[in-house]
Amino acid sequence: MSSKIKVDTIENVAGSGNVSLGSGHNLVVPGNITGQGTAAITSNATVGGTLGVTGITTMSGALTINTASNGVPSINLQHSNSGADNFQIVAGTPGVANSGFSIRDIDAAANRLVINSAGNIGINTAAPLRQLHINNTSANSEIAFTAATNGVSSILFGDGLTGTDIYRGYIQYNHANDSLLLATSSTTRFTLNASGNLAVQGVYNDTGSDSPNVVVDGSGNIYRSTSALKYKKDVRDIESIDIDRFRPIRYKSAITKDDDKKDCLGFIADEVHDDGLTELVTYGVNPETEKTEVEGFRYDRMTVILTKVVQEQKTTIETQATQIADLITRVAALEAE
Repeated sequence: MSSKIKVDTIENVAGSGNVSLGSGHNLVVPGNITGQGTAAITSNATVGGTLGVTGITTMSGALTINTASNGVPSINLQHSNSGADNFQIVAGTPGVANSGFSIRDIDAAANRLVINSAGNIGINTAAPLRQLHINNTSANSEIAFTAATNGVSSILFGDGLTGTDIYRGYIQYNHANDSLLLATSSTTRFTLNASGNLAVQGVYNDTGSDSPNVVVDGSGNIYRSTSALKYKKDVRDIESIDIDRFRPIRYKSAITKDDDKKDCLGFIADEVHDDGLTELVTYGVNPETEKTEVEGFRYDRMTVILTKVVQEQKTTIETQATQIADLITRVAALEAE
């Protein structure tokens, strides 16, 4: 052991030189240890007070810090460099409990990471509510995933440690094609591609005999279409609408994903809009001009127009049938004279 080692009457150790403790020799100090040189300990060290070394400490044994009942043991990581952040590693949760483990920001007087006695991990919270709890009540709470441009970022939901049990469900972002996937039973059920197109496997695979009642509006919102009286107000009969105001056409689609060689049937929504029948037109906002534009025709509502036309024709036919029957009777009477 080098010179300049002082043990005072209360069993504190102070040294301004180097301290070396050889293998097989333990250092047990119930008081404090302070030093400005280098400490090299190749065996075990037990300190009941404070261990302060401004130089370098190397150990090949075990360092035990025991505060007995005077507080929680801790290791302070401090320096005086520009922009320094000082932290404390604590066997306990300062201000909360003697149990658990925490990494504390000394400058901000805040517990940055806590593992409580239940094994829950808290980030910016001293009382984690779940296995992982991220807290930021003054702004946003975010988790960042960074992957290669040809890789994926995933959150896996598993119930086992082998095979597909590892990922019975998952949320995955594919960086190669910029698509977002959602899976159940280890199978992708939902895909949102880079263009914002949504593909849901079950929508096509599961069929039924009910009429369609799902609507996608001009903003891309998906919702259920209803027709019960409880959803209506100001109910009144529709006025007569001249069926000749509509121009049935045959056309080929200019949409990229459609077959441009196949004929389609329909109406031109722009013409219906120009004719003032806006109830039959859908609209959307052009992202480039931010102006509302004509997008589509409400084919389902055309049945209301056609029903009104058929009812009017039915009334006309019934009136004409009565008139014809009356004429037949009069003609028969004239022929009998």
